[in-house]
Amino acid sequence: MPFNNGITIETEQNANALCVFDGVVKQILVMPGYNQCVLVQHGSYYTFYCKLDKVYVKSGEKVSTGQAIGSLSIVDGVSTIHFQLWNGTVKQNPESWLSR
Repeated sequence: MPFNNGITIETEQNANALCVFDGVVKQILVMPGYNQCVLVQHGSYYTFYCKLDKVYVKSGEKVSTGQAIGSLSIVDGVSTIHFQLWNGTVKQNPESWLSR
């Protein structure tokens, strides 16, 4: 598993990753141990959503708060999302951006 700069949250199966704030998709990539990932820019902030099975958005696309950006992978019967928050290149506490 790669280094962890965020939080990993167990979710309901068949859940979608939802964008936490309006932004623009900057990059979609595959990372070992994290499956597909989506990087979204929100001004000087960036959110990073990983462990996606399918991605619903494209690079350069504008996304809205609450918009589904991808479906979560299920591994060994467990569905999780890995979420990171950055202000430029400085890691932030992502829990303050998440709705519980």
